[in-house]
Amino acid sequence: MAARDPLFFPELDAPCHRPDTLLLFEADEVDHVEAIGNSAEAKLAALLQHRSQFRSTMGITSAGSAPATTTSLDADPESLEFRARVLRRLAEHGALAGVPLGEGFHRIQGL
Repeated sequence: MAARDPLFFPELDAPCHRPDTLLLFEADEVDHVEAIGNSAEAKLAALLQHRSQFRSTMGITSAGSAPATTTSLDADPESLEFRARVLRRLAEHGALAGVPLGEGFHRIQGL
C-alpha cells in the first residue's frame, strides 16, 4: 500500500501512514457501500473509454472501430446491455445502504 511508503507521491507532501481499513472493489461479498449520487453517467463514460476491455470485460464485440464515445455507442445493443448491467449493480448495491445508487466494496479492517 503506497500510503505507508514515503517514496510514493513525494510531491503531495503528505505524511506516510498505515491505513487501518482497505476497501476492495468488485467484491463477491459486499459489506460496505458508498453512495455515488449523480456520478453514474460519469462512471459509464469513463468505463467506455477503455476500448481494450470491450470484449473481455464489458461483452461489447460489435463496436467496430468507432471512437469510444458514449454517443457512438448509444445505439449499440451490447453497449446498452453493458450500461444496464452497470446501473443494475449500482442500484443493487445502493439498496443495501438505502440509497438510490452505490458502489459496493468488501471492507478489510485492522491492517
